[in-house]
Amino acid sequence: SAASELSLGDRVDLWRERSFIYRDGGQLISGVFDRVVVISGTDGVRSMEIVDFKTDAAEGDAHSTIERYGEQLRTYRTAAGYLSGLPAGAIESKICCAEPP
Repeated sequence: SAASELSLGDRVDLWRERSFIYRDGGQLISGVFDRVVVISGTDGVRSMEIVDFKTDAAEGDAHSTIERYGEQLRTYRTAAGYLSGLPAGAIESKICCAEPP
């Protein structure tokens, strides 16, 4: 996880409900991150961890949840990459299953 990669002097930022928009070919892609932990060192952003909260994910098993939301998480990683300069493959993403109130 991003927190396990902390070094002395690193800066930790937390994005909450942060909107994004980027162009992929001729298509505009937009969305909102639930939470993103951003770790920066003196040389810029070093790692990111996206957390997406789902209240309906508890209805199935982990495999079906990943199948259902995998494309959304890939889109989030791509967006975070555009914003940070990190390759999308170097950005972690997780689903946090929560029960509705």
